[in-house]
Amino acid sequence: MKTKITLLFSLILWAFSSSSQTLSPSVIALAGGYEKTPSGMTVSWTLGEPVVDPIRSANVQLTQGFQQPNLKVSTGFTDPGFAFGLSTYPNPASSELIMESDYQEEFHFRMVDVTGKIIKEGKWSNKNVIDVSLLSQGIYAIYFTAEGRMVKSDLIIKQ
Repeated sequence: MKTKITLLFSLILWAFSSSSQTLSPSVIALAGGYEKTPSGMTVSWTLGEPVVDPIRSANVQLTQGFQQPNLKVSTGFTDPGFAFGLSTYPNPASSELIMESDYQEEFHFRMVDVTGKIIKEGKWSNKNVIDVSLLSQGIYAIYFTAEGRMVKSDLIIKQ
């Protein structure tokens, strides 16, 4: 009996310590490929994935499928449909920050500090001036939403 318990205990320990199975991205698809141009541009594609539709809400986007974009960190996200008509200046700002848009739509803005605390928020269209003279020097993020979705974010430096 003692031998059976020792053998069973050894098998359990061996099973927990074994690392022969790993989790890595894989896909069963009809076709796929990867191409790289001499200029350095790459194209990767997969044909026949059953579920690839992104799921979106006002603040979050989840993507599905094998082909996932690389994480890119930037100073702001811009929706190409709105970006060219929405601007904030001057940056760095000392006394006032001007938000200007070519669109007639109403935008919602939210300015937060580095801890995520909401400093200012409101609605505007065309042109708006925010008094930043009482803010401490530092970096602030400002998020713009229209029709319930984020269309742009900027980092503002307060001098």
